[in-house]
Amino acid sequence: MSGETLNVSSWPKRDDGSPATLVAALARNAAESGSRVGFRERDFGVWQEATWKDVMAEVLAFAAGMEELGLQPGQALTVVGDNRARLYYGMLAANALRAFPAPVFPDVPVNELEDYTVNGTPTIALAEDQEQVDKLLELRERTGRPATIIYDDPRGISAYSASGIIAAEAVIERGRERLRQEPGLAQDLVNRPQGDDIAVLLHSSGTTGKPKGIPLRHRNVAAGIQNAAKGGYFKEHEELFAYLPTAWVGDYVFTLGAGLLLRSTISIPERQETALHDLREVAPTFYLAAPRAWDNMLTRVQVGMADSTPLKRRLFDYFVPQAIALERKRLAGETPTLREKLINMLGEFLIYGPIRDHLGLSRAERAFTGGEAIGEDTFLFFRAIGIKLKQFYGQTETSALSAAQTEGHVKLHTVGKPLPGVEIRIDDSGEIQVRSGSVIDGYFNAPEATAAAFTDGWLKTGDAGYVDDDGDIIVLGRVSEVVRTALGERFIPNFIENRI
Repeated sequence: MSGETLNVSSWPKRDDGSPATLVAALARNAAESGSRVGFRERDFGVWQEATWKDVMAEVLAFAAGMEELGLQPGQALTVVGDNRARLYYGMLAANALRAFPAPVFPDVPVNELEDYTVNGTPTIALAEDQEQVDKLLELRERTGRPATIIYDDPRGISAYSASGIIAAEAVIERGRERLRQEPGLAQDLVNRPQGDDIAVLLHSSGTTGKPKGIPLRHRNVAAGIQNAAKGGYFKEHEELFAYLPTAWVGDYVFTLGAGLLLRSTISIPERQETALHDLREVAPTFYLAAPRAWDNMLTRVQVGMADSTPLKRRLFDYFVPQAIALERKRLAGETPTLREKLINMLGEFLIYGPIRDHLGLSRAERAFTGGEAIGEDTFLFFRAIGIKLKQFYGQTETSALSAAQTEGHVKLHTVGKPLPGVEIRIDDSGEIQVRSGSVIDGYFNAPEATAAAFTDGWLKTGDAGYVDDDGDIIVLGRVSEVVRTALGERFIPNFIENRI
């Protein structure tokens, strides 16, 4: 960054003085918490750390280099690969140019990749490794784009003769040279993006047709994280674990967005295959996983106990049912007896604490699940062993954050109350509708889809549900699945099946 001192007062800010963009948040972190570790990535078994000052310098150099390659304001940057620090830096670098990343799931086959690389006319792509470069080259043969492919991992690519393939390190070095030669460029790159700019372009699943582009603007992401922080779901200086797909809103908001806006440390596993081992070394304070991931974790524990010593199996089989029964009482508002408390203390020492440590969740003060209903047995197990698992509710269109449970007010079949700054209503058909600063303005270049999804400023989620007497939201399922009885009562078969 050529040693340039940035002017704090000129950064884009929200009404409360907080950063209005993720780039401004990064600059704030570098200026005020420059020596704190921002990213930590495991490479060849060793954790490589980058302070916020280091991250800032790399992002700005990446931005300066990509501008030379022709990345324009309002243009998409295709990003494909597993979680890598360089890919996150490239996403932020695109923001500094008032462009936006459009991450794609790394396992998307080439014949589907075209659908995810149409919006924003991306001519430049950022790829993790040789596998993704090969897919992008095949895509180029079919569509003529991307003209330029930037890659992070050089293994296997050095012999490629195709044009327009360049190493991320080379792009960053070009940018460093520009920053040295152009005083004021670093400040300009921080100041360019505004709250109304698109921060990321995500996509719908495409299960009901071609995927829709879902543009989250900086102000949407900032509002969603601010709402969650006000509700106590986030706090500053968390330890985060970046293992979720970068193309999923959960990773973008809960990892990158919250990491930047709340000055947390983002740790990245070496590979997806080592994620479970790396998770234990990191021991994050905040952990998010989909219900099926919690199910798989429970299965691992059960299989591990089945293969352990007879004494450990007996202890597990005695204490865990006791803990689950105690958790049921707590959720019902009943007070544990002295005997139950003593058994729980002993179980914590012998069973629960060691299990949490083995899973890498010994420090997980906030653990969440969302995206779909979680099984009652799984939910109760993790809460019983001391992981205060809670459910949240949201969609990509709401920056993932609409409602969540709070400790002390957890119910088995609800997703909690609306977050501060979020309004939720149920229309006459039973559909859940949401209004908040975290909600998108509309789909990318899709006026018809936008008109169908919004009514008077409210997002129609497509989910059916209701609000109970305590103000908690119960999500039944998709509106399209609603069945009515002869008496006109609404129910969804899948909701009943899940409860059973």
